[in-house]
Amino acid sequence: MLDHTRPGGDPRAFEQLLAARPLAKNPDDGPLYSAVVRTVATRRIIETPHTVMSVAFSPGGHRVVSGGGDGMVRLWDADTGQPIGNPLTGHQNAVNSVAFSPDGHRVVSGSDDRTVRLWDAETGQPIGNPLTGHQSAVFTVAFSPDGHRVVSGSFDNTVRLWDADTGRQIGDPLTGHQKAVMRVAFSPDGHRLASGSEDRTVRLWNADTGQQIGDPLTGHQDTVFSVKFSPDGQRLASGSADTPCGYGPRSPAPKTCATS
Repeated sequence: MLDHTRPGGDPRAFEQLLAARPLAKNPDDGPLYSAVVRTVATRRIIETPHTVMSVAFSPGGHRVVSGGGDGMVRLWDADTGQPIGNPLTGHQNAVNSVAFSPDGHRVVSGSDDRTVRLWDAETGQPIGNPLTGHQSAVFTVAFSPDGHRVVSGSFDNTVRLWDADTGRQIGDPLTGHQKAVMRVAFSPDGHRLASGSEDRTVRLWNADTGQQIGDPLTGHQDTVFSVKFSPDGQRLASGSADTPCGYGPRSPAPKTCATS
């Protein structure tokens, strides 16, 4: 009830839990206890007007950017929970992924409308034209550590690199995945990329040449939803849904998950 109450947030959920308790013959205090624990651990709950597909903190930690199912990108004050300015408009469909640049001055977003967009995080204005080229929904975006490049992954099975200063695509699409690319990440030094896909593989790429590094990393039994380099860049973690999960970005949450 605490997770899914609309509208009213956690106060309304508490009221419903308290009202329901006397009506039960054998009340279960577990949900109420869980709600109390979650409230103590939650510093701020921000009510949004639509489904939130992605969130990211600014490097300084005082702002949050969110991408919504309504096609809007929104900036929030992380200390007060209040919106900063008006929604960033331009996408024509759901925004699946957002990220701040390393200096916090720009935001990148990827959408079901097949575009990647750059925004001025201070003014909320778009920077240049949409970055086009993907043939299907863009599900994941990320800035390079130096902020001069953006990487995107799409349901068209490709990974693409973009010049974040000019908006031009860098080289040809990185191809090899047999199904949608669900997550991309730069290594800390910016010279490698990792991508996870619905084809159950993780792939490593040379971010300077666009060439694949070695063979695909196999072992997962279902879609790979997350990839992340260690701070020293020597290891890579990946997260997947095991076969019983059947989990997707628009599916119910899995019962079990596997990581490697």
